[in-house]
Amino acid sequence: MYRYRAGYVTGSKKLSLDDYVTKYIPTFRLENKPAGEMTTIRDLLCHRLGFKTFEGDFTFYNTDLTRAQIIDRLGRMKATYPFRTKWGYTNAAFLTAGEIIQRATGQTSGNVFKTKYFCPIGDDEYIGANGRYAKII
Repeated sequence: MYRYRAGYVTGSKKLSLDDYVTKYIPTFRLENKPAGEMTTIRDLLCHRLGFKTFEGDFTFYNTDLTRAQIIDRLGRMKATYPFRTKWGYTNAAFLTAGEIIQRATGQTSGNVFKTKYFCPIGDDEYIGANGRYAKII
């Protein structure tokens, strides 16, 4: 769903998938400093940061960490592979994309999705995932 949200926001010219993450989150970093500086929104959504699938994600699962704390901890993790060489699903990358959407639009990514896709069809009850994740989305 983050890809749909990001696609909508890019279509509205509020951001580009090729924008650097640091444009929206100046403190964003990866353990590999040059890779962190070069990371684009597209890299986040394509899962090509150099992590194995779910590497580190369960460290953040079911915690009370804020979005900012998770993004910070993502930056401390050592990637298994060189930047942009391997695909590895990373929930924290999507969470970072959600933060960028919020900073670019002034709305949560869940609200962007709800407004664009669900309200037009009369479904104004959508909250993003389930009540447990509503505060993140």
